[in-house]
Amino acid sequence: MRKSHFIALITGLIVMFAGPAAGLLGTVLGMMNAFEAAKQSGPAPSPADLSNSITGALTATVVGIAIGAVGMIVAIAAVIAYFATRPPRPAAPQPPPSGGLPL
Repeated sequence: MRKSHFIALITGLIVMFAGPAAGLLGTVLGMMNAFEAAKQSGPAPSPADLSNSITGALTATVVGIAIGAVGMIVAIAAVIAYFATRPPRPAAPQPPPSGGLPL
């Protein structure tokens, strides 16, 4: 594998896994904020307080998924580029003809 393909593959894989992980972290933190807003507002929290935190959580989820998709595209492109540019394999050596009669 050429160095440029390897670097692109590793970069794509890192982004592919780190993006959704960061999105998940943002989702958890956003939901924690939503529950904190519900706790602060008493027995009947207002929908506006909850919706702001939940919107932030869902935005983090979407961004994480989008970043992961870009990383997956980069990784797939690196693999395709590697296989498209590798040299062809040499042909397997053929055994010499036996001098006998063909079957």
